[in-house]
Amino acid sequence: MPWPLTWLGVLLGAWLASIPGALLGALLGHALDRRLRFSSAERVQWLLAKRGLWPAGKLQWQFRLLGALAKADGQVKPEHIQQAREEMATLGLDALGRELAMHAFAEGKRRGLSVLGGLRRRGRWLNAEQRQAWLASAWRMAWADGRIAEGERHLLARAGAALGASGEELRAQAQQTRRQAQQQQASGGADSLTAALHLLGVPAEADEAEVKQAYRRLLSRHHPDKQAQQGEAAVQQATELTRQLREAYQLVCQRRGWR
Repeated sequence: MPWPLTWLGVLLGAWLASIPGALLGALLGHALDRRLRFSSAERVQWLLAKRGLWPAGKLQWQFRLLGALAKADGQVKPEHIQQAREEMATLGLDALGRELAMHAFAEGKRRGLSVLGGLRRRGRWLNAEQRQAWLASAWRMAWADGRIAEGERHLLARAGAALGASGEELRAQAQQTRRQAQQQQASGGADSLTAALHLLGVPAEADEAEVKQAYRRLLSRHHPDKQAQQGEAAVQQATELTRQLREAYQLVCQRRGWR
């Protein structure tokens, strides 16, 4: 319902003073709606959720932490974005929840270590199960690109302390997530590297220069701007292909230890 405070003013005014009261209530309610930007029920829901007063907003500090971890090594990689999406899917977030989570993730990237203050305040309201779930998602984010950088390790330790986790709890969570990450890499790592090399059109023994040359050549050939005359569908297809090429190149560089 658009302008919820306007309608609330009408109802309260009519109850208190009939038609004149309804008119006055509508004017006052509409002024508040405009001031608070309550143009729709969805907007009210968004603002309440932003303040943690709506169920969809309860996980914002979790995703702020994930955003800070993604940026802790200096660069947010496609693996971090994908991991954030997987966390949303695991939690079963609805459209509003996903929007809030991505907003919080982006905010966490900007805020960095300053998210710790909010985690400390929020941690007082978490039970042991919720705290473990938050820490598990944080470790998964740190492992998303296949390794944990020093900045990520430092932030994980401080985030755990801010949430009230014991040293033993942190060590157990770190070991469990490490085993899971290694198992995942062992089962899917070789296949994904082979697929990336195949997409780039280079043999498994190709060196860094060959891979880079092939990547740049394909990126230039399939650039969306070159498909503009072929129609919107061709542009979308080219955009998706260049995204896949970029991710494949980043994966090969990561697995081979190239910068």
